[in-house]
Amino acid sequence: PDGRTGYCQYLFRHPLYGMLVEVKSLIDGGEAAVEAALASPPLFPPVFVGLLAPVRMGLWRQIGRAPVENFRFPRFRLTNGLAHNDEPGVWADWSLWDGIGYRFIGELPAELRALEFLVVWGSDLLEERIASGVNFYDGMV
Repeated sequence: PDGRTGYCQYLFRHPLYGMLVEVKSLIDGGEAAVEAALASPPLFPPVFVGLLAPVRMGLWRQIGRAPVENFRFPRFRLTNGLAHNDEPGVWADWSLWDGIGYRFIGELPAELRALEFLVVWGSDLLEERIASGVNFYDGMV
């Protein structure tokens, strides 16, 4: 939103959730080469994003191609508490998803709270997260 350029690498297309990307920590004026973007560490774990719309609208663009190396599908967390508007922090219906299946776990242990929510980010919300460093889902647990 502030005119700087962020970078991500397209990792995988899932038939249900679409494009999985890894957002890189490199943010600059838009002059980075593919190699520099790839060398930058991830800003946060991979997320699903509606990728085609911002590309077709010219908001996002492809700067190159590179193979995805050492890819391991990440786990995601999900809860029905979001849908029921229950009070954050008291949900006991958490599940994990590994790209293939769901596993119910009940209460979410502290060590799994860093997993991403199973959501498909809109490009505008993902840009806001990159610029601000704030994941608004974090306040919901």
